[in-house]
Amino acid sequence: MKKTTKTILWVVIIFIIIGGIWYTTAKKQSAEEEIVKIGAILPLTGKNAEWGEKPQKGIELALEEVNKNKELIKIIYEDSEGNSEKAVSAAHKLINIDKVQILMCQLSDVCSALAPLAQENKVILIGFTHTPDLTQVGDYVFNLRGNATQAGKKLGEFAGDKYKTAVALYLNNPTGKGLYEGFKEAFESKGGEVLLTESHNRDDSDFRTSLTKAREKKPEVLLLASRYQNEIDLIKQARELGLDQPVICNLGTDTESFIDGLEDLAEGIIYPTAIVSYDTQNTELQSALDKYQKKYNEEMPMWTAESYDSIRLLASIINKEVQTSDKIKEELIKIKDFPGLAGDITFCRPHRHFFIIFFLIFV
Repeated sequence: MKKTTKTILWVVIIFIIIGGIWYTTAKKQSAEEEIVKIGAILPLTGKNAEWGEKPQKGIELALEEVNKNKELIKIIYEDSEGNSEKAVSAAHKLINIDKVQILMCQLSDVCSALAPLAQENKVILIGFTHTPDLTQVGDYVFNLRGNATQAGKKLGEFAGDKYKTAVALYLNNPTGKGLYEGFKEAFESKGGEVLLTESHNRDDSDFRTSLTKAREKKPEVLLLASRYQNEIDLIKQARELGLDQPVICNLGTDTESFIDGLEDLAEGIIYPTAIVSYDTQNTELQSALDKYQKKYNEEMPMWTAESYDSIRLLASIINKEVQTSDKIKEELIKIKDFPGLAGDITFCRPHRHFFIIFFLIFV
């Protein structure tokens, strides 16, 4: 074979190899571009881990269904540890490096810190939080829970029918403050009086100074609007100081960790919660309930249901070949009565959330 012919043959072979690599890479890149990336920023470790683990279970349960035939959604988890500063750092990484189109978040101060960042970068934020007015940050911010202020009003009405005086100790974040303000308004409208109000921070653990002040006021009831780990410390220290009044606690108190942490002291504590209805005619939803119960040997909690619903909802939009944050946002705003385990979902302006019904649970 002549040298020229050999050279030409090698050039052809090289072009074929390069072409094959290019085709494979392009095909893989094209497939990856069709997958919507979601960054889930949850408290997966630390003292609030239960608030992250249960939404994660709902996400994973939904992914098994929506990615069954074709991968539509990829979840990238980041651990906030319940800390807003770490959550913001994680969000920067997810937005700028992982190029996510959607963020999900849990906890009031975390979601409040992420909302402006998501809006600025035109990345959708879906919150699992009772933060009042979260969605007013902008049209890329959505929320799948009711308002803490409204829940506080329900608690205030309940307390106002039974008690005349109260002391309120609340976590200084949007949910804690919102629940207290709603409670105070409704409690006073019933003729009650809030004798003392004290706020605290998420990392506080010694509440004896505030509780000593509360003891001096001799209220008929205590309102503790905080995270469940703070509430455990508050209740233990209150009982040690001789405060044996009835206690009303915050949203999110309904955790196994709260009950286990207090043991016998949990008896009689009052808190609001939402429950998942097992009375559904939707076979797909019933299948999810059955699957969850069989896998975890418990009924599905609301936090799991709402994250499960959110992934199913997003998959229904992405199935229409809507894959950019701008287009997904437009489709989310159009959603009306999407059937979910946590309740039918309707997003509307200016507050894009669905409302859940709160029940008082006596532990």
